[in-house]
Amino acid sequence: MKIKLSPFAEQDFDIAIKWYNKKQDKLGYELANEVSEIFERIKINPLQFPREYRNMRKAVIKRFPYNIFSDYNGFC
Repeated sequence: MKIKLSPFAEQDFDIAIKWYNKKQDKLGYELANEVSEIFERIKINPLQFPREYRNMRKAVIKRFPYNIFSDYNGFC
């Protein structure tokens, strides 16, 4: 399975990493690592996450106030 982010999601993710790195050294990279771990879990079994709306599934990032929404065609 290939992971694809929307342009808005890519921009938001980059901004979040920079913002967290300004708040605390390497904290943004910790966010990036947690997101990467979620992506790997989605690749292995996308159906492990609860359905949020129709075919949309929601993965919660525990340490940061973000969620990842996925569908069968990629990411939103």
